[in-house]
Parts: sequence; C-alpha cells; structure tokens
Amino acid sequence: MSALTQRTCHNCGAVYGPSWGIVGLVVATVTWSFGETVAAPTLFLAYPARAAPSDLRGRYLGAASAMYGLGFIAGPVLAVVGWNLLGPSLWWWSAVAGLMAVPAAWAGARPDAHSDGSRPAVSP
Repeated sequence: MSALTQRTCHNCGAVYGPSWGIVGLVVATVTWSFGETVAAPTLFLAYPARAAPSDLRGRYLGAASAMYGLGFIAGPVLAVVGWNLLGPSLWWWSAVAGLMAVPAAWAGARPDAHSDGSRPAVSP
C-alpha cells in the first residue's frame, strides 16, 4: 500500500472514529447509509405529521425541520470544539451520550403518547 493510500485511509477512518482502514470506512458508510435510508422518512416527515393534530401539522413539521437544520449547522462546529477539548475520547463520550438519549427518545416517540386525545396547549 502506498504512503498516499495509507494516509488517505487513516484520514477517512478518523472521520468515522478509530482508524480501521478501508474496510472500516466501507462498513461505517454502509451502516450510516442504511440507517439514514430506514430512519429519515419516518423521523423527518411521518412521525411529526402523525403526532400533530390536523390544525397544527404545519407547525409540527416546521419545528421538526428546524431542529434537524440546527443540528446540521451546530453539529460540525460542536464536533470540532469537542475534538479539540477531548481528542480521540470524543468518540467514547459520544457513544455514552447516544446511549443515554435512547430512553428519552423512546419515551417521547412512543405510539401511545397522546392516545387519550390530550395535547399541549398552543397559543396562536
């Protein structure tokens, strides 16, 4: 393997976490792409539209889109700051934060969250 190929594989591996070479890069990309393909339609459109009362559907979809947009803007900035502060341990702290977020996401997105017809008050 040439020095350029090794350096390229190392740099790409650093983007996804530990440097596992080209195999790690391919596995990470396939996993990430599969997750996006499965989750994006549900998270971006279906769940907010289903959770919203018909008269507030636009607000729910707008709020959901705004949060994803904010994440796309703030995520890279926060990742660089985190990397500069924590170095490679950022990946482990990210894993811990992700695992801690699972129960909150599960509780907030459960199908019976508003099955009794209740909904939070919204001012016009």
